[in-house]
Amino acid sequence: MHASEDDDQLDSSTGAETFLLLTENMADLVLFTIEKHEYKHRTTLSGNVREEAISHIGDVLQSKIGELDPLRRELLVGLFRAADEALEEVLQKQQEG
Repeated sequence: MHASEDDDQLDSSTGAETFLLLTENMADLVLFTIEKHEYKHRTTLSGNVREEAISHIGDVLQSKIGELDPLRRELLVGLFRAADEALEEVLQKQQEG
């Protein structure tokens, strides 16, 4: 697999899955953060404050996820390349032996 094929595969197969996974984890993190605050401070946020907190925390986390996208892509391409190299090593060993 060549670099451009790696990029195409990442774009088509992992983008949606990664987005869904991050979205699920993000929702859990948002609610956990609010619940932790309520527990720690022995209080319950009002409905309006809770809604605003959910929205704002979600926006901040989404921004952070956007910052990670280039790194995620680089790491995944590196994994594909390492897997290709490992396969080539096995195939080369089989040809020699």
